[in-house]
Amino acid sequence: FQLKPLQALHSQPRFSTSLLIMDADNSSKASDDERADYKRARVEGSESRRRSSQRENTHWAVSEDFEESESSEASDDEDEERFMGEFSTAEVSLARWVRQHPDKAPKTSSTNPHTRLALLARSAAGRAHLQTGLDKMLRVPLSHRNAHLCECMATHMEWLGRTTEALELARVAAARAATGERQWLYEKLAMQCAFDRAHAEVDALSRPVPPRASVPRVAASELSVQQFFTEYACARRPVIITGLPLPAACEHTPSPPSTPSWTLAHLSRVAGDCSVRLQSKITGSAEWASLEQQAHPTKLSSFFSSLEKNEGSTDGYLFDWSLPLYCPTLASEFQVPQYFQSNFLQRTPPGSLYRDSWPSLFVGGAAAGGGLHVDAFGSNFWMALLQGHKRWVFFHPDDTALLYPRLERSTDPVFMVDPHHPDESAYPLFNYARASECVLQAGEVLFVPAGSAHVVANLDLTIAVSGNFIDRSNFDLAKVCGDCVCSDCVRVCV
Repeated sequence: FQLKPLQALHSQPRFSTSLLIMDADNSSKASDDERADYKRARVEGSESRRRSSQRENTHWAVSEDFEESESSEASDDEDEERFMGEFSTAEVSLARWVRQHPDKAPKTSSTNPHTRLALLARSAAGRAHLQTGLDKMLRVPLSHRNAHLCECMATHMEWLGRTTEALELARVAAARAATGERQWLYEKLAMQCAFDRAHAEVDALSRPVPPRASVPRVAASELSVQQFFTEYACARRPVIITGLPLPAACEHTPSPPSTPSWTLAHLSRVAGDCSVRLQSKITGSAEWASLEQQAHPTKLSSFFSSLEKNEGSTDGYLFDWSLPLYCPTLASEFQVPQYFQSNFLQRTPPGSLYRDSWPSLFVGGAAAGGGLHVDAFGSNFWMALLQGHKRWVFFHPDDTALLYPRLERSTDPVFMVDPHHPDESAYPLFNYARASECVLQAGEVLFVPAGSAHVVANLDLTIAVSGNFIDRSNFDLAKVCGDCVCSDCVRVCV
């Protein structure tokens, strides 16, 4: 068996536990699908192991604890059927358990099944249930631990924080019967272990707490495209660029010639009939940036009207709404700043992933914003603020491990720490992360380098336009972080 490279696994399919959580009638179907997938992978895995045993070299270095089970013959179909019925992954086990004990369900405003499951796993009752299940699996002799059982044990250990042991079990599971789910689990655990090792290294070094730096402001008249590329993009330094021609969001402030002012009234006239699912920030969310979609769609005209009536204080956030895809008229009114126009994504063939995703629109009231996050697939990011003020905090790309990332549903990390009000007792290494901060003002454009974790909060009603992009400065990083995104970029650039 030959494991796929880690960077190639971001789009691998994963089993869904949402059916088990949200709909009891579907639980048997999910179990049947899982069993069928397991049996199919088991046949393929057996043939793969027979071929692999004939090779002199192996891509696996299994620890001594598992050598006995690795060398033994696979259990027969009857044993495997028994294991499939008796043991489940941590996610499936928790979902079934909470349906039987609804009083153990977490108290949260979130309706997202993944967030509710993650909160349950972090609770004392959830951890006790996982430990009981793991203890039962550990009593199975080594010689009888097939791929399914190793996978189940790995997921339980992952949720219980025993990531090193979980990684070894995931490795054995994938080696014995390869599935996309098991390869993805191995990748995720390998990355989590790397973060955990970085914690230990910093703890041992006891480096001094760095002061927070300010993000520099540079006038566009004094910054050439080449200077920006060399001094900021390639150096992975954030910068605020002033004096660029942007649409104004106030009737009394002049916009560039032939460009209308992007007031709420203008946005409502052009895009008011569009229905969107606004985002809300949920504490403890398992989703990227702690943002979750609201249950029901909203007309943009109603959302903009509510913002005006409530002076910017309203629930919901229009977050990263693609203008080329959903409102081409607004997209045609905005000119992407010259510094970000060398975007490899837009040179890819029609229909390629993210080719037409940006620029995008952000509109939200005071206190709206996302949680701490890193932009996906190693992309650079820019934001042009047309109205209001946004508070930004950035962290050095090399210090991501100090922000306590957790890989829950994907290889895009979720962060539990609140950078504005960190709990130093729970996250003692957070203060050692190098940070910079700024308040972005209307008429300014901010550049956020690839790999830089950041958190944003609106200080008042804001309207902004943004984009993610790949160019020569971050192409190598994007190739590693976004294999499926960059396949078309590679064909364009080489």
